[in-house]
Amino acid sequence: MTNTTYSTTSQTAGLVSYFNALRDEVAARINRSRVYRKTFNELNAMSDRELADIGLSRLQIADIAADTAAQI
Repeated sequence: MTNTTYSTTSQTAGLVSYFNALRDEVAARINRSRVYRKTFNELNAMSDRELADIGLSRLQIADIAADTAAQI
């Protein structure tokens, strides 16, 4: 009986660990998505002149937002 209890506890601990890792991954993806949207929206709201002043073109906005989100 002790062996069964230990095995069940071990399996439960494995499931808890799995779901904790899953929760952390989902939270990280949500955070990266927020950073992407915020960066994209802020750059997209700028005029072409403002973008040119900082050395960017409108075509680069999605790539820059993705790079910024990937750093999180």
